Amino acid sequence: MCLTGHYINSDSKLNSKVLSFTIFPERHTSENISYTIKKQLKRLQVYEKTHAITCDGASNMRKSFNTLKPKRLQCLGHKL
Repeated sequence: MCLTGHYINSDSKLNSKVLSFTIFPERHTSENISYTIKKQLKRLQVYEKTHAITCDGASNMRKSFNTLKPKRLQCLGHKL
């Protein structure tokens, strides 16, 4: 699982960084996805600062956000 962060710096420039790249051998259930995302964001100390997460619209991804604080935004590329 790869988590990337996108933010505007003090010079008003958009920055993108890979925050975490983790092997995810578990079944891709909503519970496992939710647990792994939350664990990685908390480890990086950015869970409380995260406002939204973009992902595909698969049912397991949609359901995983029922227990996460950040809002889920569906990826436009996956929507088309």
